[in-house]
Amino acid sequence: MKYGYHPETYAGLLGVSESAAIFQEKQAEKALQACGKVFLKHDLQQSHGLVLLHRHHELTDNQFMVEYRGTATAWPINALLPGGATIQPTTWALADGSMKPYEFEFVPGSEVQHEEAPVLMENFRDELYEVLKEKALLDTFGVAKLPTGASDYPDAYEITVGGTTLTFPGGEVNKGVGAMWRFEAEGDGVCARVCSQCRDLGGC
Repeated sequence: MKYGYHPETYAGLLGVSESAAIFQEKQAEKALQACGKVFLKHDLQQSHGLVLLHRHHELTDNQFMVEYRGTATAWPINALLPGGATIQPTTWALADGSMKPYEFEFVPGSEVQHEEAPVLMENFRDELYEVLKEKALLDTFGVAKLPTGASDYPDAYEITVGGTTLTFPGGEVNKGVGAMWRFEAEGDGVCARVCSQCRDLGGC
């Protein structure tokens, strides 16, 4: 499908509270370092990290989630874009040995020429897949493009209100769960985004 998006990939994700419960049950935090070493080996630790697989919205087969500068909403898959603009994947699930994008970002034409996103190599994909498969975490972790400034804002916070998901620096971290990790030396995982469980906001 367009942009490499398959609606069933997104539809198969759990809500954040359910995913967080499975994360705890599987003690998935213990696998962060092993995953981090794969990112470091392929020099992707500055641009990509690990994400807790989850979703916030119900979408039709003709919609997908697109973010622009911290605000994500459902877009029609065939939406017409302004001249020079593009849509790029930001979040992937690993399934059947392949990386399947399920969240995206809008990049205006004026910014496209400055985009230098690293290619996610097949060797990286295969090695991370094997680590997650061995630890039975293929349904728990995926890969995410780190937001700009992730190392400066380790407490980025994500909330969903209605049909919109907002991400911003800071927040009431005691009301959320770890949803994205970047990696430092030795593969140590550092939480780069906390996700609200939405209970106080009438969702999730």
